[in-house]
Amino acid sequence: MLIAIRAPLNIHPHSQLAKSPIEY
Repeated sequence: MLIAIRAPLNIHPHSQLAKSPIEY
């Protein structure tokens, strides 16, 4: 499931910012 959510985030330029909240 994490991979599915990460896929769309990778496309965004702010991948790091988007990953922060998801990683927590």
